[in-house]
Amino acid sequence: MRKKNTKKEVFLFLKQNKSATVSTVSFENMPEASTMYYGVDKDFTFYIAVGDKTRKYANLKRNPTIALVMTDEYMQQTVQAEGKAEELHSVRNNSKAIKTLTEVLSPNIWQTIAHIWDPIPPIIKMNNGKIVIFKIIPTWMRWADFQAPVDKAAREFFQLLIP
Repeated sequence: MRKKNTKKEVFLFLKQNKSATVSTVSFENMPEASTMYYGVDKDFTFYIAVGDKTRKYANLKRNPTIALVMTDEYMQQTVQAEGKAEELHSVRNNSKAIKTLTEVLSPNIWQTIAHIWDPIPPIIKMNNGKIVIFKIIPTWMRWADFQAPVDKAAREFFQLLIP
């Protein structure tokens, strides 16, 4: 198995990408997925903002099981993660969660100049109630780089990062 990509390189990949497909479990035990912005810290703790009147919020309150997939289709790279989501009840303005999400949801100067970034995140535009932040600590996470050379006999594209 190729060991070229370290956790630091995977962290940089996660920081460069802002959105993930996030899946939760419905009341009927069916998967429900949507694309969302996420923030991540160096410990691979993820943060998402969810409206308290959404299906995702109701799903996570009933069953905190969650899966995230971050992909760069042009580079043919992906990170898959699974874990439990924990609602953060008392989030201060200077908390790690707020700082991490603000960094993701704030446009950079080049996006603003090019007009390719609407500075208002979609969650603010929706009528979905109060915004709640969830913290996700992955219990399982793997990385794949389908452009990198691999051992043709083994065909090992995936590298397990957690556990």
